[in-house]
Amino acid sequence: MHNLYTNLLNLFYLIFNSYKIHYRNRKEKLEIKNGLKKIILYLTMSKLSVCFIGFFGIKNNHVDKYIKLWNSLNASIDYYKYDSFKDLFNTSNHKKMRELFEPKKKHYDIIHCISGGSLYLHILLTSKQNFTYSKIIYDSGPYTFEPKQVEIYLNQTYPITKCLPIEKIVNLYNEDSYKTLRIEHKNTLYSQHEKLVLTNKLDKTIDQDFVLQFIDKSRAKHIEFYQGKHANLYNYNKEEYTQSLIDFINKN
Repeated sequence: MHNLYTNLLNLFYLIFNSYKIHYRNRKEKLEIKNGLKKIILYLTMSKLSVCFIGFFGIKNNHVDKYIKLWNSLNASIDYYKYDSFKDLFNTSNHKKMRELFEPKKKHYDIIHCISGGSLYLHILLTSKQNFTYSKIIYDSGPYTFEPKQVEIYLNQTYPITKCLPIEKIVNLYNEDSYKTLRIEHKNTLYSQHEKLVLTNKLDKTIDQDFVLQFIDKSRAKHIEFYQGKHANLYNYNKEEYTQSLIDFINKN
């Protein structure tokens, strides 16, 4: 049945292109092509399972947008919520979190992290009960536990901190535990899984130097957008963003 649908849709593509219909603008053309590709994806693929971890302080209305996006691509999505300060920056909580965490699934086809969600992902993947995955998407990231990234984030989020030696403070605070955490996190980041990294060149909230090095070393697919703010790429680039997910899903 899937082959029948695929053949019919491919035939429609040929007929559609043969008429050489002209569109008012590039965006309209892209929307039509993406719509057809979504239909083909929906009909020909088994349902994908997606693990979604949002940015610091993400609201439910933002989460809903990504749920709708993945549902349109024939995916079921599990959202993992966290408290950035309680769960991430208080390292004394990590051991308890790793003991108590229970995954909603044992395996995910895709992990989709936005911004600092990549830090919480590390806690989940190193828990007593964790999950496996096939591919991973880093949107506006990945973040690290490195002092430089902490300083960049605080300076952009709370400008008053620019007058403080954040890197030195972070290095002094829980030095041993953070050192171990940073080493462990590198092992999580540089896995053998296929990776897609979505960034904005003007994003000042991520460590751009690290992200570019990470992309190069891990051989990740990189798509750079020219519109949108940190952790808000989808809202400003909906068609291009969706297309990047479709291409990544279809990549063998």
